[in-house]
Amino acid sequence: MRRSLATDIATLGLALAALASCGREVKPTEPPVSVEVHLKVGGVFTDKAGALRGISDLARDPSGALWVIPERLALLAKAVTATDGALTWQTVELQGKPLEFDGESLTWTGPDTFAIGTEKHQKNRASDRVFLGHLEGGKAVVDATVDMPYSQWGIAADDNRGIEGICFAHGQLWVGVEHVIDNNGQRFAPLGRYNLQTKNWTALRILLSSTQGRISALSCLPQADGKVELWAIERYYGIVRWLRMPLDNAATGDVAPFVHADLAVATTPVAANIPNFEGIAADPAVPGDVWLTNDNDSGGNVDGPNFLVRLTPTGGKAPP
Repeated sequence: MRRSLATDIATLGLALAALASCGREVKPTEPPVSVEVHLKVGGVFTDKAGALRGISDLARDPSGALWVIPERLALLAKAVTATDGALTWQTVELQGKPLEFDGESLTWTGPDTFAIGTEKHQKNRASDRVFLGHLEGGKAVVDATVDMPYSQWGIAADDNRGIEGICFAHGQLWVGVEHVIDNNGQRFAPLGRYNLQTKNWTALRILLSSTQGRISALSCLPQADGKVELWAIERYYGIVRWLRMPLDNAATGDVAPFVHADLAVATTPVAANIPNFEGIAADPAVPGDVWLTNDNDSGGNVDGPNFLVRLTPTGGKAPP
């Protein structure tokens, strides 16, 4: 979507006014890191009606539409944006996922098929579940489930920390887990790959870049020759980093990503308090642009609006 500069300024003004009302003060807890690229705000779209709460992921379907999944509502929602910065939702009832499983992540595996990563409020879980489904008759219907065992990393899941990111490429699901594995002073996040044909899991780990951050979102960019680039958000309160990981589709072991951009710095013009970003997606119409969405439910309290932010690169590394 292309807009005039005047429209962009007006949109940003609306977003600033809405976001200024957030009660939770969140500031960067770690200094900016060296990154690959500067980003600037290209657009802000705000849900002023407050129709959804607790959005946990953002995923683009094969047609190019952006979808979100609320953590504790039985639905999926397609984002609808307008040139005045308004954001509304086309919701689809989700059938077959019990509400005891929080919907934490979403990806599309085909034009009308999807996968949902979940977690439960239960300590020391042996596994978390992925729900596979399709769209039919205006509803999202679950067809099958896949359990991801934590034993492949030698761990058990923390309470309320599970499959925060999921994406799909070349017939395989990739899942990013919020749990942190400490190993000789280094912090890793579990990264699982599931082959939908062979029904086998492969366990990898992502080396985290901060002292407190955890994985909160994952996006796949399929490449030629069976390769894939994974995008992830590593975040904690005030820490929001965009990680990039070019991988072979048969990769194993530990993955050392690079920090492409510091999203806490890039989104400072949007909000005084760093938003809790839990979704990331590429913009197919503008290579290099990225879309983010936030979770506005903090411990059961709505701390601001839902919004989509489009960021665009300006080139060059960030200053030290």
